Amino acid sequence: MKGQKRKGADSGIATQLDVETMEKQVLQENSRKAEEHLINHEDKDESEVQAEPATGLAGLTKKTVELSRTGDFSRNQAISDPPQANRGQFFEPACNLPNLLDLKISNKNLVSLGTVATPSDRLALMGNMEGFLNKMKEDNVAPNIKTFTLLAELVEPLSQSESSLLTVLDEHKVKVDVTFFNTLLRKKSKLGDLEGAKGMLSALVQRGISPNIQTFCNLAIACRREKDGLQLLLDMKSGITPNTHIYSTLINAAVKQLDYTYLTEILRDMRTNQVPPNEVVIRQLEFAAQYPPQFDRYKSKNTYLEKIDGFRGYYFRWLKAMVAEETPHPWAKYRTKDSAAKGSAEDMQPQGTMEQ
Repeated sequence: MKGQKRKGADSGIATQLDVETMEKQVLQENSRKAEEHLINHEDKDESEVQAEPATGLAGLTKKTVELSRTGDFSRNQAISDPPQANRGQFFEPACNLPNLLDLKISNKNLVSLGTVATPSDRLALMGNMEGFLNKMKEDNVAPNIKTFTLLAELVEPLSQSESSLLTVLDEHKVKVDVTFFNTLLRKKSKLGDLEGAKGMLSALVQRGISPNIQTFCNLAIACRREKDGLQLLLDMKSGITPNTHIYSTLINAAVKQLDYTYLTEILRDMRTNQVPPNEVVIRQLEFAAQYPPQFDRYKSKNTYLEKIDGFRGYYFRWLKAMVAEETPHPWAKYRTKDSAAKGSAEDMQPQGTMEQ
C-alpha cells in the first residue's frame, strides 16, 4: 500500500512538472514571436521613411548615420536637422547698444563691467555719436555746430564715427566753422598724422573758411621733424605772422625728439622775426639746455653732449639779444579802464603816504 501511494505521488509530481515546463516553453515562444513582430514592424517603418520624400517639414536636410552594433544586424537611422522656423528659439536676436540717456535700461545682455577711462568710452555709454544723435531726434532737439564740435572732440580717433562727421553734419544742414576743423586737426596732430592734419586744412579751405592762428598752432603739434617745422614757418609768413604760441609748440616737439639742430633753427627764426619769448618758452629752453643728471662731461667724449654744448652756446647768446615778454596777470583781462587807472595810481603812490 505504501509503495503504491509513493508511486502515485511521484507520478503526480512528474505530471505537474511536465505541465509547468510546457507553460514556460509556450510563454517563451510567444514572447519571442512578439519581439520578432515588433522588430519587423520597426524595420518596415524605417524603410518607409527612407523611401518617402521629405514632406511636411520643408527644407529639412536628412543625414544618414551608420550605426554599427556588435551582434547579428546593422541598420540605418535617419537624423533630421531642427526646422528652420524653430531655429529662432535657439538664438536671441541682436540687441541694441545700451544708452544711459534712456529712461529704462535693459541689462539682460550684460556680460561684465569694464573701465571707462577715455572720453570715447564715456560717449559709448550713450550709444556713441549715432545713439546720441538719435536720442536728440526722438526728443525733437536739433543739433548745432557746438554739438558737432563737442562730438568731434569725444569720438574715438580713426573711427568710423570720426570719418563720417562731415557727412552727418551736412545731412543735418549745419554750417561748419573754423573751430570745428581746428578740433579735428588737433586730434590728428596729436597722433603724429601730419598728412591727415594737412588734409583737414585742405578741406577747410575748400569750404571757403580761412584758417586762423589756432589752426597753424594745432598743425605745429605734428611737426616733429626739422623740415616740417621750418616749412610750416615758411608757409605762414605768406599770410600770418608766427606768434609765441606757435614757436612754443615747435620747441616742445623738438625737445621731445632731442633734436638740438631743430631747436637752434627755431630760435634763429624767432630772432629774425623779433618774436619775444614768454615765461613758458624760457622754461622749455632751460630744460633743454640742462645736462643729464650724474654725468661727468669731462670723463669721456659724447656726441650727444656735444650737440647740447652747441645749443647752449647759441642759447645764451640768444637770451642776451632777445627781449622777453612779460607774463600778464591772470586777472588783467577782466579789468576795466577805471579799475586799471585806479590801480596804476595806487602803484605810483608812495608807501609812506599809504601807511598814514
